[in-house]
Amino acid sequence: MEFYDKLYIGYRVSERVEKIKEKLLKNEFMPFIHIITLPIDMGQGMLEIYPAYILRQESYQSSELKIVGIAADRGEAYMLVQQMAEECMKATGTVDLKNYLKF
Repeated sequence: MEFYDKLYIGYRVSERVEKIKEKLLKNEFMPFIHIITLPIDMGQGMLEIYPAYILRQESYQSSELKIVGIAADRGEAYMLVQQMAEECMKATGTVDLKNYLKF
């Protein structure tokens, strides 16, 4: 699991993002937190949104997740994705998020 240098953070988790990151790395249960990642299969889609608790499954523990955003819930995650798309469009003229969010 790897975190984007310029991690997008929802306003409702901004004060506890370091604690959330620690819990994600320790594989602790967090029922409401959602994460935004680059696709596990880079040929599919632009971004993926997961509830944090799903990362406790073995199949996700062995994958090289690249986390680009952390949100308090799914709705806030959608707002972060919208923010990413708008910033990408402004900077590049496209919504090629995979290339815009370089690790």
